Amino acid sequence: MNKIDSPALLRDYLHALQALSDATAHFNPERDMVALVDAALGCTLRLLDVKDGSMLLVDEAAGELHFMLVHGDAKDTLRGYRFDRHHGIAGWVSDNARALVVNDAYADLRFLFSVDDYSGFKTQRLIAVPMIVQGRTIGVVEALNKHSGTTFTEDDVNIAWVFAALAGGALDYAAQARR
Repeated sequence: MNKIDSPALLRDYLHALQALSDATAHFNPERDMVALVDAALGCTLRLLDVKDGSMLLVDEAAGELHFMLVHGDAKDTLRGYRFDRHHGIAGWVSDNARALVVNDAYADLRFLFSVDDYSGFKTQRLIAVPMIVQGRTIGVVEALNKHSGTTFTEDDVNIAWVFAALAGGALDYAAQARR
């Protein structure tokens, strides 16, 4: 990300988060909350200087995590893909309700190689942040492989936390409103 683009990216991110927040505050069944969350995820990934990222949701009944939203090269392959909710880095983040920065995915024992094998994608670096709603983890947000090739920073994690908190709240609110 260059300095000239930074203010524009930040402005886009703030607008996307504001739209998500407004939609949650004024939710109605006709509003597609998933589309708003997807747009905000796209802005978040751009701000983090990545093309590839995802939002996984916990399916408690099946004991799985599933890719609900996917951006980047594996978009068509991974959407809907499921795996045991306690496996992989996303599983660890979900179980521990803590963010994680991994700067060498293939060297991390928690890394789930089968996801890369299935998608044909090569994960190098990632951040994963839990989506926590009312004390329970409902999902995980991941950002992969910075364009610049640099490592993820604490600022990157903080940006992802903001998105995860708003997105988690929005999805939970929409689910409750539909019941």
